[in-house]
Amino acid sequence: MAAGCQEKPDGGDGSVSLHSDAEIVLPAAEADTVISFTATADWTAAVEGGDWLSVSPASGKAGEISATLSATANSEADARTATVNITCGTGKATVTVTQEGAAGEEPEEPEESEQPTGKMPKSISMVLDE
Repeated sequence: MAAGCQEKPDGGDGSVSLHSDAEIVLPAAEADTVISFTATADWTAAVEGGDWLSVSPASGKAGEISATLSATANSEADARTATVNITCGTGKATVTVTQEGAAGEEPEEPEESEQPTGKMPKSISMVLDE
């Protein structure tokens, strides 16, 4: 998805074109992902809807940009969603980030303990006669 606007002849406005997916799904564990976009002027990025997600860098100059989205682990059972709004002049692009809930992850299977093989008895009963 790309979002943007035309630059005015006086250069007063900018535009932003998103090169990454507009919707991202992350696992419940702590995770980072990178988004990329082109900005024709100074830009800013802000997260709405959750302090569990951050973007770095959060602003910069015109050019080809790669920004890292970092999510803290989600220990809740339900998924959560936040939006990253990238603004450049009057141009805007939006990335929706959903993080799976902890209940959505399969529990790890316990490792099987090594059992000795062969003909070893598991228990011995003894009866003593006098």
